[in-house]
Amino acid sequence: MNKRIYLVRHGETHWNTARRIQGQLNSPLTDTGIKQANWLAESLIDTRIDVIYSSPLGRAYKTAQIIAKDKNIPIIKKDELKELYFGSWEGQLKDELSQKYSKVEYNLWNAPHKYIPTDGETFEELLSRSKIFFEEVILKTKYENILIVSHAIMLKGFINTTQKNDLIDFWAGPHIQPTSLTKAKLVEGDLIYEVIGDISHYKEKSSFNGWFSDD
Repeated sequence: MNKRIYLVRHGETHWNTARRIQGQLNSPLTDTGIKQANWLAESLIDTRIDVIYSSPLGRAYKTAQIIAKDKNIPIIKKDELKELYFGSWEGQLKDELSQKYSKVEYNLWNAPHKYIPTDGETFEELLSRSKIFFEEVILKTKYENILIVSHAIMLKGFINTTQKNDLIDFWAGPHIQPTSLTKAKLVEGDLIYEVIGDISHYKEKSSFNGWFSDD
């Protein structure tokens, strides 16, 4: 079986543009976020997709629905695809967290191997979820053409897990922008990445550009 995997981040949200941490809370897609999802859907019109696995969080599931609407594709919610849990940080502004928890917040984005959350999820826990999803879903599913809709940090975790990268290199590589598309193929149990974080389907520039507030 030759499996092809497509990784998609949800569209831009109101909390993204406000620089507010979302984590496992939610914020609706902006008008731009809805456009981004539709642009991606248009770009995938001739791409065979057998199933969509989506984070159950509203912003991801809405993005999945937009992609699936003209293709009659089943959408399966998976808790493993939720974003990194930030605990009491969720809903707060990034700039305020930078002042109140400067060292922890710095490590989050710049030294992930040193990041110890105040009361949220660790990178190690996120990577464990990524590994479980890969081994229990991707490797075992009957579907051959699989699209995944999730979140920036979770998608980075999935990519890092399947590339067997060290935690210190978690943020290496292209940014995962709203509705960016990452393509890979499964070869003898390993994912071979062809493109990471492609946004060539954008028809106008997003007002949001960064890692924070998703993530």
